[in-house]
Formats: sequence, structure tokens, C-alpha cells
Amino acid sequence: DGEIARDVPARRLRRGIKKALVRQSPDAVVVPGWWDPGALVAIEWAARNDIPVVMMSDTTALDTSQAWWREAPKRRIVALAQEALVAGTRHADYMAHLGMPRWCIHRGYDVVENQHFAEGADAARSRANVLRTEHELPAKFFLACCRFVEKKNLFRLVEAYAAYAERADARPWALVLVGDGPQRGDLETQVEMLGVASHVHFAGFRQYDELPLYYGLASAFVHASTQEQWGLVVNEAMAAGLPVLVSERCGCAPDLV
Repeated sequence: DGEIARDVPARRLRRGIKKALVRQSPDAVVVPGWWDPGALVAIEWAARNDIPVVMMSDTTALDTSQAWWREAPKRRIVALAQEALVAGTRHADYMAHLGMPRWCIHRGYDVVENQHFAEGADAARSRANVLRTEHELPAKFFLACCRFVEKKNLFRLVEAYAAYAERADARPWALVLVGDGPQRGDLETQVEMLGVASHVHFAGFRQYDELPLYYGLASAFVHASTQEQWGLVVNEAMAAGLPVLVSERCGCAPDLV
């Protein structure tokens, strides 16, 4: 786990990972990208022991600055891998840009359990009237599901929604925001100032098992991020049968949308 690894002293991390790799004696080592400290130790060990490396990545050229001092270390690390598992088109292009041969790049990294969302959404639709009342959900609504942080572009989404609501008829579709985060208070203030508080619903953070209900009762899904390596919520929404409006900055856009 990358978050745990960053809290472990470097010497202890190196010793622990190398010991585990020796004990497991793997035929190949699969690593999550080029920045995780544990992944770098595993790549180094594999290179010294002539073990092939599969590098997973959902990074695109849009995600970070491509200054030479950023790209050069990535190229050196990628050169130590024999294969790559990436999310989609943009991710394959970026991996090739870093030097991985095209025939060594495979797609399918960012996926969800389609059946969970398809069946859960259908189950919710079969009890739509009861569930809408129970969860206080409108008959028609746009759904957004994400953490309330800057890159998710929620202030722009609310602004766009307010413009839509002003131009719509007397009964515009509502907007339901599932999630939470540091921007929630400011978003609630913005909703009040724009005069759409009666149409914008904050559903709060929802557990994995609760999500298909919201997808199932929604009319369309919106993901407006300005930076998004992939956007698994788009997979989830589409598995649930929803039409989607997705920012072109999302890594999944060329492949799913």
C-alpha cells in the first residue's frame, strides 16, 4: 500500500520488500507506476535478479507537466519494465512516449464490477417510487458522484447547472451530488447564492453498496473534472445504464465516451 509505504523508513521498507520478494520467488513483478517507494524497490530488485516487470499506469500526458526533469527519471524507470498494463488510449500513448514499445502495452487497468452496478441499478428501478420517497430523491435528476475537491470542478458544474435551470421549463431536472470533502461548505453557499438550493441535493458520502441505488434512480450522470487520470465513476454509471456527460480532461473519455 503506497500510503503505508510512505510512512515506513526507507531502509526498513527496502529490507522488508526485498525479503518478501526473495521468499515468494516470483516469476514476474507487477508494480503500480513509477513513483511509489515500494514499487521502486521492487523494480530495482527485479532488475538485479533478471525478473520481468509489468508496470501498471493510468497516467496521461494531461496529468502533469512534461518538463524534462520530470520525464527523464520516468523514462529510466520505464526502461526497466518489460510490459505495461494501462487504462486506455491516452495512457498507452503516454507509456509509449516514455519509451515502452507499443506491442508491450496492454489495456484494461481501470475497471469496475459491472454486474454489481447493473443489477443494483435494475433493482433500484424496480422499486423506484418507494426508494425515491425513502431517500428524498426527485423524479428526474443529473447525478454527480465524487470527492468534493478542486480538480472535480464542482463549482463550475453548479454554475452550469444554474444556467441550465434558468433556461429550463418550470420543472428542470434536479442535480444530486453524492460525496463529501473540503469544498462542501463553499458549494452549499454557492448553491444558495445562485438560487438553486431547491433543485440541488447534497446526498453525502455513500458506501459502495449504496451507489447502485443512486445510479439506478438518476436520469443522467455528469463528471466535470479538470484533471482525472481515468474516472471509475463513469464506468459505474455506464454499467448502470446511464447516459453520461464527461469532461474531455477525463482519461476515460476517448475509450468509454
